[in-house]
Amino acid sequence: MADDEPRHRYALDWVFILDPIFTLIALSTLAMALVIRDQARTIALRGSALLFAYILFCAAMHARALAIWRRLDPAPVSGRMAVLPQFLSPFRWLGLSEHEGEVRYAFFDVGPFATGGGEPRTPRVWADVLPSLWEGYPPPERAKVRTYRTAQPSAALEAAQRLPDWSVYLAFARFPLETVHEEPDGGATVIVQDLRFLPWFNGPWERTAVAARGGHTFRVEFTREVSIGDEN
Repeated sequence: MADDEPRHRYALDWVFILDPIFTLIALSTLAMALVIRDQARTIALRGSALLFAYILFCAAMHARALAIWRRLDPAPVSGRMAVLPQFLSPFRWLGLSEHEGEVRYAFFDVGPFATGGGEPRTPRVWADVLPSLWEGYPPPERAKVRTYRTAQPSAALEAAQRLPDWSVYLAFARFPLETVHEEPDGGATVIVQDLRFLPWFNGPWERTAVAARGGHTFRVEFTREVSIGDEN
């Protein structure tokens, strides 16, 4: 491919990047085939069929979630939209859509036993992980569509966007959110985060030391005299 040709990224968004069900099927099939050698072929075929059936089930849940998200928040023709699978369940989804000057999102559960009613909390300690999952994914009729405003043009934002590493991050991110924070000394902090990783990062509204360690975040700090690039 020539350097000047546009590149496209394709994603099915059927299975979460760390799916314990997918992994359990694959590992248990491998373990059983190693232990019961005389039936290894049959075990491998049945395990592969089960894994394929699970992927097709996730695909069906994705189609259902996408139809629900299009109803909850119709995106403009020119805007991107997606529903992304969530950790530990093929029924839980994150809907994202781009609009003029903002990005909208919602968490919801398309399964028959959805009971959540809030929004997943960003886990601070390991004990927060499971409760944040159970509580934060309501059925579609109770899902709340929330909005992040995109950054307005500014000298600090333009300076950050000229950095080569900023372009590298934007090539990685699917739903980047840029924010600019003016500093008391006359400088500015510019942050870009990929909203695919909600709620697993400290949001752009937080300026604490904890937020500075948030994952999948690119920060650029400008002072009046010196510019400092900092990638997390």
